[in-house]
Amino acid sequence: RDLTLLVQGHGYTKINAVNAYAEQDAPGSGIEAITETVESIMDETIDYTVKVDFSSFSEIIDAIGGIDVYVETAFTDYQYPIHGMEDAVCTSATPTTEESNDESEEPSSPSTQSGYGCRYEVLSFTEGITHMNGESALKYARSRKGNNGEGSDFARAARQQKVLLAWKEKALSLGVLLNPGKLQNIIEVVRNNVTTNMSVWDMMSLAKYADKVKTDAIASHVIDASSGLVYNSYLGNAYVLWPRKEDWSEFKQLADNIFSSSGSSTTLSTAPQSVPLPSVMVEIQNGTKQVGLASQTAQLLQSSGYGISA
Repeated sequence: RDLTLLVQGHGYTKINAVNAYAEQDAPGSGIEAITETVESIMDETIDYTVKVDFSSFSEIIDAIGGIDVYVETAFTDYQYPIHGMEDAVCTSATPTTEESNDESEEPSSPSTQSGYGCRYEVLSFTEGITHMNGESALKYARSRKGNNGEGSDFARAARQQKVLLAWKEKALSLGVLLNPGKLQNIIEVVRNNVTTNMSVWDMMSLAKYADKVKTDAIASHVIDASSGLVYNSYLGNAYVLWPRKEDWSEFKQLADNIFSSSGSSTTLSTAPQSVPLPSVMVEIQNGTKQVGLASQTAQLLQSSGYGISA
């Protein structure tokens, strides 16, 4: 989010502002703008994009009954913002110390928030498997001031990846992504809060591979100072990250070798573990109000090797 680049018409700015600037200039263009930006940095084509707001993040986790996340590092955040209390006037008149954006600093202690204490809650997570509902998962993913090294953007990015993987595991364990009815229910929950260029049919087509990919076979990377790809600095008073090489060549190399056996990456395999026998015949009947769903489902199953009865 602090990665800094040149954005046409807005000068040098953080990458997390690309969507907002595009929406400001042309409503509805944000998702295309951020897609093109990441494509140019990584020199990779992005076929599908999904933009979800915080409300939907919580709702979609609750829709599958919550998730189980392994918390690797216990931490406490004494300054987690309470929704709706951002501008609250507290009884204490003691102002807080101006906070720095320097990611190397340890999060503030409780005493530094005395003037604005009513705006925050104390948030704690203990090490080990933790069942989280939508609200607690959102807090876990968003916490910015945790101690024990969990106060950096990089630590937060790693936690967000863990939440997404936990959701994948739970959804697949319930067969959600392979059940058109359940999938449609989830989409209905977040319909007004999700922007994507994927159709329900696109999701169903991709979902048939999802259960073939095990969590330990997914390669993920967080680009932080230790990666050697960026260095930290300031743009005005804002903490930013600059690419070590202005041509982004190192980012493109990372993208090209994302599944390399070197480092922590693991080659990703989406090959089916078994192939359905052509002799297995399936009859499709549409019990929904969605016209053409039976035909679409039949095509999907045929592409997977099943025979479809007339």
